[in-house]
Amino acid sequence: MLQREGVWNDLSPKLIEKLEAQINSFGKSVRFKFDISNPDPDPEKRAAGAILYPFSYTLDPVTFQINDKYEDRQDKQKMKKVGMAMNPEVEDGREVVRQFKRVRVSEKEKGIKKYMLDNVEDREEVMYLLLHPKLTGGEFLDKTKRQIITRIDEVTAAKTARDERTARSKAMNVAENMSKEEMETFAAAMLWDDTDEEIILRNKIEELAETSPVFFNDLVESKDIEYRSLVKKALSKGVIQYDPAEHRFSYASNSQVIAIVPVSVDKSEIVLLAEMLQAGGTKMEEVYKKLKSMVDNKKQAVA
Repeated sequence: MLQREGVWNDLSPKLIEKLEAQINSFGKSVRFKFDISNPDPDPEKRAAGAILYPFSYTLDPVTFQINDKYEDRQDKQKMKKVGMAMNPEVEDGREVVRQFKRVRVSEKEKGIKKYMLDNVEDREEVMYLLLHPKLTGGEFLDKTKRQIITRIDEVTAAKTARDERTARSKAMNVAENMSKEEMETFAAAMLWDDTDEEIILRNKIEELAETSPVFFNDLVESKDIEYRSLVKKALSKGVIQYDPAEHRFSYASNSQVIAIVPVSVDKSEIVLLAEMLQAGGTKMEEVYKKLKSMVDNKKQAVA
């Protein structure tokens, strides 16, 4: 439990009992997830759902106050100061604390810390996290602050892990059995160079299936591949052209405008036009059919 040091962690007996019971209910260990990741800035990796974690993250605030509603001792206040006090000193006959242990999450932990509850220090840190104002659903959460911490429900986590393994197995099976033409179409949809050698394409596709199976499966099962690939190939073959200043696509042969795509920091112009084509409507359906015919004719001409 949190050690009382001077005015710090002077929790009511009822609150301590409640916290101890909660910790005991977790079993031998418990994990907490820290929402500290960010999307990879690389467009290709970002599209595949890749995320980055800081080299080292320190939870704040390090110290805080809570309203201990369970406090019924006449000589005690309900407002309590909480912090993992270190190296208390005695000044003028009373304990003074100037140093506090911090919760730190390293990059290799990928935002998840595991605590063994038979370890005194781990148990202290878990009690501290249960009191922290940034704990999602916590009894003492501060609604004005972004909730960073979440206790992992192990049953739900086990189900999620099994679902991920199933998705990965399915994705790898699809990737490994793709034909050369299917790989080229998939590569074009991912905005990769679809003219790369077959072994290179297969390796990239299998790597994506292994590392981002849910994204891979969703993409394979949707029509996104077909539409993105068509736009990419139409650009590569010189069927259409794109003016980045005007965000405008047009036919290369006569400069007739096809569409003006919205400005986006998250999606490429190819993805945006593919979405417009997929959304349908009479005009977009005609554009889709025309592009498909022109790209196929280009393929035959090259052959």
